[in-house]
Amino acid sequence: MALLNLSVVVKIARVLVLASSRAKNRDSTKLSGGATNAILGGIFLLGSALAAYLIANETGIDSATLGVYLSQFLVVLPSMTMFFCLVYGILFEFNQSVFNVSMDAINWLPISAADYVLGSTLCTLYYSSPILAILIGATLGISVLAGTLWAWLLTLALSIFGALIGGFSMELIRVAFNRASSSISKRSGSTAMFGRLVISILMIAVFSSIYNFNVILKVTEWFTSVAGAGWFFPLIWPSLAIISLLRLDVVGVTLYLALSIMLTGAFFYAGARARAANWSPEPVTISFNSTPGKMKAPDARLHGLTTAESALVRKDLRGLLRRREMVSFLAFPFIMVLINLLNGTFDESFAPGTALSTRIMFFAFPGFGVLLLSFYVAAVGIGSEGSGFINLLSAPVSASEIARAKILTALIPAIPGLAIIVAAVAFILDLSPLLLAFITVFGLTTIVESAVVGLAVGTHFADYTEVPRARFVSPTGMLVGMVALAAVVGVTYGAPQLLDRLDFGAWRWVINAVAVATMGITLSFLAYRFAVSEVQKAYESAPI
Repeated sequence: MALLNLSVVVKIARVLVLASSRAKNRDSTKLSGGATNAILGGIFLLGSALAAYLIANETGIDSATLGVYLSQFLVVLPSMTMFFCLVYGILFEFNQSVFNVSMDAINWLPISAADYVLGSTLCTLYYSSPILAILIGATLGISVLAGTLWAWLLTLALSIFGALIGGFSMELIRVAFNRASSSISKRSGSTAMFGRLVISILMIAVFSSIYNFNVILKVTEWFTSVAGAGWFFPLIWPSLAIISLLRLDVVGVTLYLALSIMLTGAFFYAGARARAANWSPEPVTISFNSTPGKMKAPDARLHGLTTAESALVRKDLRGLLRRREMVSFLAFPFIMVLINLLNGTFDESFAPGTALSTRIMFFAFPGFGVLLLSFYVAAVGIGSEGSGFINLLSAPVSASEIARAKILTALIPAIPGLAIIVAAVAFILDLSPLLLAFITVFGLTTIVESAVVGLAVGTHFADYTEVPRARFVSPTGMLVGMVALAAVVGVTYGAPQLLDRLDFGAWRWVINAVAVATMGITLSFLAYRFAVSEVQKAYESAPI
């Protein structure tokens, strides 16, 4: 492995930072050397340190007790920074568009694999620095008050090593993911594509759940209880160094500090070797099949849709399943289910004597994930067309056909998710048929509303910019969309709440279902007409 050229490493990191900033800002004139996150990190570190100091001082807890609580957090902090950088890198990897990512351009530059790995890791640390600064700054403020600044200084150094290990690990994962994607792409058939989709969704759901506060709290409690006996697990060596320091074990501190430095070097070496082994692009191979080709029959028109609508739905569904940046939307329901289970609400909701309403609300969280899935898929439907939207406008398809196709594309993955939730409710809870029917009508109404509202907002605030981290909808549009969605669903939910004040007896759930459906149809129709008018405006203003 070639020696590091630190000047080249800094240049690579700066290029990656600027490229990512341009991808997010859409305007390179707003950049100022890529120092924004570094400045924010410094502000957050000092601000969180001051805030933690003042809050801890106001609680009146004595320094000894404060030191006990602080030591538990200091022990887990290096591992927390390690996994945070790893999670950030994984989510960033899935959030970028495969159409705008080139892994080959770097191959032709006069740099080594080691230079690139370290520069890429520094870029990851740069974008992770604001949140990491909050964690480290909070411990700084409490350490000053508890008189354990010496422990904090060692924790800071080990946290930096942990963050570097997380960044180097991300390079290994990125190489493995690219090789797996390349291998899957060589295999024909939908099974391989489906397998990659399932693995991607599970990875996003699992790593996203790490951000949950209850998960962090449980992991912290478990970690501090077993870390002392986990010397054989290399990733907790930085934490063992802190434990040794708190026990005033000089030999242990020296040993585990040296092992942590060696571990960081080992991960860097492994990342550089993996990048070097995959440095050159794999040559394209063409294989010929002796089997004579057959004419493929044109796709049949979907029932109830025009030929143009059917073609649009098929195209969008293929993009939803194949485009890397779209996978995160499909992961929403799974993230909600995982968070619900990790929070421990299952045992609380189904304990003996728990009210029926509490048990039903347990399923509201995954239902909210399905609602978000419908909203986001519809919201990005227009913007995800990118420059190809001009071709769509020139095709023999009307604005209403485009709107209906985009709405149906959002409903196709959402309706099976709703069906699974309703089936789980029916299987686990002993509900009356009328109440189950009302839950079904309410769920179906809200996901239709979500799709229509998402399309209306996404069309008005569409972002057609094609960049590595495309967002498809402007930030203002997404904020307006969430507010509009909350208002529409709130009004729909409020209709049966008002009717419950009247005594309808056995007809209660039937009348509530009719009220919800009526309110949903009315609001969805208004949002649909607005979306069609926005698409029509795009027709009129397009230079075709």
